Amino acid sequence: LKTLFNNAFTSAPSTWDKVAMKVPSSTGSNLYAWLSAFPKMRRWIGEKHIKNLKAYSYSVVNEDFEATVEVDRNHIEDDQMGIYAPQAQMAGFSAKQLPDEIVYE
Repeated sequence: LKTLFNNAFTSAPSTWDKVAMKVPSSTGSNLYAWLSAFPKMRRWIGEKHIKNLKAYSYSVVNEDFEATVEVDRNHIEDDQMGIYAPQAQMAGFSAKQLPDEIVYE
């Protein structure tokens, strides 16, 4: 089942990394700060037009995600109809899709 999960996870499509950046975190939350956009260049005529850069920030709290099921080991070992393999594959697919769901929320 672990192999089926991992194969489904590896082959599932994912696009979050095309529009977002992975930022490793070793704390419970991360503070992100940035400055407003730099002013557009303009032709210098007369006095200079001084612009102030504005500071922004926001905090992202790390969250835990899970999907847990309980299955008797004997049921898996005695699975004559192959009903657990598709479940393991769906779990792998779902796990791979989670970042897409979070980013595109």
